[in-house]
Amino acid sequence: MTAALCRAYNDWLADYCRAAPSRLFGVAMLPLADVDASIRELERATEQLGSRGAFVRPNPYAGRPIHHPAYERFWERAAALGVPITVHEGLSDGIPTLGRDRFENPAMLHVLSHPFEQMAACAGLILTGVLERHPTLRVAFLESGSAWLPYWLDRMDGHLETWGKLLPAVRMKPSEYFKRQCVISTDPEDGALEATVRLVGDDCVVWASDYPHPDAHFPGAVSESVKKMAGVPEASRHKIFATNALRLYNLA
Repeated sequence: MTAALCRAYNDWLADYCRAAPSRLFGVAMLPLADVDASIRELERATEQLGSRGAFVRPNPYAGRPIHHPAYERFWERAAALGVPITVHEGLSDGIPTLGRDRFENPAMLHVLSHPFEQMAACAGLILTGVLERHPTLRVAFLESGSAWLPYWLDRMDGHLETWGKLLPAVRMKPSEYFKRQCVISTDPEDGALEATVRLVGDDCVVWASDYPHPDAHFPGAVSESVKKMAGVPEASRHKIFATNALRLYNLA
């Protein structure tokens, strides 16, 4: 059922993007609980439908986190195809979500689940060696803010120094893996973007509107983000608003 749903959605998305093929580019949805079906749909979406990436949740699928060895073939195929995998949290009830055991209020759950699920997924992919084994794999952590990233990279780097014997799959600093293979998106309401760029660099940050969600602040999302990046150099702003995303999705 989930594989059929993903195929139907991806077919619709490809048809939608055909209305403006020079402006609209789709990112395919994958049924990650089924590894073989995910690989087939990744191949179909990119080779037949023109998808520029694929989307997965950071949460565990069928009880398995996305760094689980069962997904090794999926990451290998994504790297071979040169297709970026975008990670985005949601609030659906059908999948384990950090904070759901504590909060019933969706606003409170949203505050917690989006950054914390991304942090868990990021740590899993780096510290279990997924990025080490697949050095051409590209992963984007989208629409959960950027403020958590400097702290998280610093914490993982520190743990590698003190707990390195327990992390044999990690051959260099976690922050170096991220800067080599990953990007994070900012949101219009992301007030910490200048600090993120200063601490992490401007090569792994992309802008996202989060439209049509409430935090998109439509129609002023772009101007709001520009104001919040007043202290970011013009060359860095150009990367964040344009060239980093073009590079991520193979549009340059």
